[in-house]
Amino acid sequence: MTHTNRFNEADVNRVSSGHGRMSGTFSEKGQTAADFGGLQVKSWGSVELRAGDSTPYGKAQNVEHVADGIAFASTAGHGAYKLSRERMAAIPAAFRMGSSWFEEDVEWRVVAAYHPDAFPTMDPADSEQQLKDWYPDQWEKANGRELLMGESRKKDEQLWAEAHKDDLVATYRIADPDNDGYVLAPAYHPTEEYDQYGPRFRINADEFRQLRREGGEPGQSLRLVIDPSRHEQVAPVERPVLTQAPRYRSIAPAKTAAAQARIDKDLDRLWRVDGRVRSLRQLIEEEGVTGKSVHVQSGRQIFTMSVQEHVEDSSKISFEVSKATWDAADAPDDRSPYQVALQEHSRAQHAHEKLGKQTPQIGSDAWREHREKLRISKEKVTALSDKINSWGKEPLKPPTD
Repeated sequence: MTHTNRFNEADVNRVSSGHGRMSGTFSEKGQTAADFGGLQVKSWGSVELRAGDSTPYGKAQNVEHVADGIAFASTAGHGAYKLSRERMAAIPAAFRMGSSWFEEDVEWRVVAAYHPDAFPTMDPADSEQQLKDWYPDQWEKANGRELLMGESRKKDEQLWAEAHKDDLVATYRIADPDNDGYVLAPAYHPTEEYDQYGPRFRINADEFRQLRREGGEPGQSLRLVIDPSRHEQVAPVERPVLTQAPRYRSIAPAKTAAAQARIDKDLDRLWRVDGRVRSLRQLIEEEGVTGKSVHVQSGRQIFTMSVQEHVEDSSKISFEVSKATWDAADAPDDRSPYQVALQEHSRAQHAHEKLGKQTPQIGSDAWREHREKLRISKEKVTALSDKINSWGKEPLKPPTD
């Protein structure tokens, strides 16, 4: 990897495809990969990334090097692009998202917009519009001007909300069980977060249908403005009392050097949560975790630590770790005894079936040893089945030979 000089971001606003044409216009000054703001570039660098490496979204399952200096990693839950230092230098600071990773849902459009050579089937103008729609503030910083009404969906929504900040609006609703043709909708101020427990109004369902058909004002985005003279206020849904989930921040030292190395590797792994990239060590120190759990997949145990806001929450953010880290964490095991037994049964059943596929020569010592192992594994599965069935849950079938 060689280049004649370091990139100067002040000279860089847009990268062309490298084929002598500009793909969209982020500014009036176009740059090319071959002649980057007057600085000759010989290489886009490279990204050292392979399957099994850690990413902010978990362990990489598959890695594709889509272009020089750009790699895509897929994980169990998400995917993201990673850029080289040279590729990152072509992206204005406003769009750097705090790291050299860009997730696959929306952020990847930043990569496509500033490096269209890596996405030859993409329309660069579409990528630029996506940036205006999803990241209007960043686009304005990178381009030095304000977006006008009609140029950005999100900016339009922000402008409309500010113009109606003193109004109540309604979006989500349910059918009114007592009045046909009406719906009940909680209302909130458009500059604030939606609150399902806010003041509630009875509204003619035709008003929402008309708004959906006609679209409303620019930036309104199907938000119906409440008119107290027409919309009857009714009793709101009672707000539940939620219990803050306790936080745990302790990781005990391991008893062996090998286990400690696995713990340190887990704690240094980077994760992206709420737009911030931090190591697991930082996450635990700053916020703590609320629990840990185990999942079984094809007989293999997957250990996780998790965070949730309230005890009553059904959703949580999970981080895969090694068994060494899982054992060292002081957070409680979220699994019930029944769930633990089900997992033990699943692993025993998988091991028994795997053992049953082995075919040693009949009559040999290996065959007799194999038959004994099969008998023991069957007894283990049966015992676990009996244990689970004793709880009166859904009965489990005994193993087959």
